[in-house]
Amino acid sequence: MMICVLFALHVQAYANNQHKIADEMLTNPFLKAMSISKGTISILDAECVVYSRIWCIFELFKSVMDGNSNFEFDVYTEIDGDKAVGITHGFIPSDIEDSYSKKLRETEFPLDRVLQAINVDIKQAQASVESDRKFILNTITGRSEDDSVPDNHRNYNELNNILRGIFVAPALQRIIEWRDVDTITRCLDIVKSSNARMIDLDLRYCSRFDDDLLIKLADSLPPTLTDFRLESIGSKVTVHGMNACLGTIVGCPHLVNLNLSENRIVDDGAKQIADGLKVNHSLEEFQLSNNNIDYDGAKQIADALKVNHSLKRLNLSENNIGDDGAKQIADALKVNHSLKILDLRSNNINAHGEEYLSKILQELKSINRDINIFWD
Repeated sequence: MMICVLFALHVQAYANNQHKIADEMLTNPFLKAMSISKGTISILDAECVVYSRIWCIFELFKSVMDGNSNFEFDVYTEIDGDKAVGITHGFIPSDIEDSYSKKLRETEFPLDRVLQAINVDIKQAQASVESDRKFILNTITGRSEDDSVPDNHRNYNELNNILRGIFVAPALQRIIEWRDVDTITRCLDIVKSSNARMIDLDLRYCSRFDDDLLIKLADSLPPTLTDFRLESIGSKVTVHGMNACLGTIVGCPHLVNLNLSENRIVDDGAKQIADGLKVNHSLEEFQLSNNNIDYDGAKQIADALKVNHSLKRLNLSENNIGDDGAKQIADALKVNHSLKILDLRSNNINAHGEEYLSKILQELKSINRDINIFWD
């Protein structure tokens, strides 16, 4: 392999002089390429050998740590002899900025290679020359070149967790569906310590997904998470289990998009959600369709909307809030100034409720409030 800069991306490869890294680290082509790049593409072999070499570990360190929080890191591998599949930092053009398209694309990444990657341990990476290995590990830990290499260091753990999380987070649904409990538990621990930003789980009718696993999942969500989707209707998750973890989920500090459609939330869960919305200042889009939420739950959410000023899009379609619940939500809009889109379709809202919604919408429009409300 070789290093090249293409479309402002650095392709991880074997262009470093393996015998003179310590002498040339500050001037070699790799760092020059990195300095003008926006991201790194790592080409993964079937045995993950690339992560057993110390110079590749150094490239990864420069990509995902060392002050490069906005640096993009993508991993591609080859399948079927001539097809490349990748796990990417964000969207690629074929995704059309759609998280579902991204998820479908990444499900083609071989699960066996994902599980190989969770065994990555940067401390075990090798070099042809021991002095190179010593220099790179000391660079990762912030020590001088001549210091002895520590057996353990928090930077080793952080880099291991970030790298493992890059693979596990997009494959988590397949791991829960197909792997044993010990592997699932280990992968959830990896996610908790990763810097994952997006987790998308469609676990509807997954017979092994139960309350214990749900609670473990909720406790494993990393603080970096911005997008989370979970659907669990038809699984073994109960109302009690869902209610036990809703506060933890909604309380994720940096969530922007949250989709909890098609779960067992009902009115008790809506209260947990409302409590979370009152203190959440980052959430912009919330999907809550098809959750058997009635009037009491709608009232709780309406009270939260009077306090929350970050939410822009709220989907409560396919519940059962009725006319009175619709009125509660509509009245909250007189106080809430952030919501732009409200979906109340398929909620047993009759003529009286529709008339009230129409009236509130006209009042808001008359004061130039930019909002769209949908109902049947």
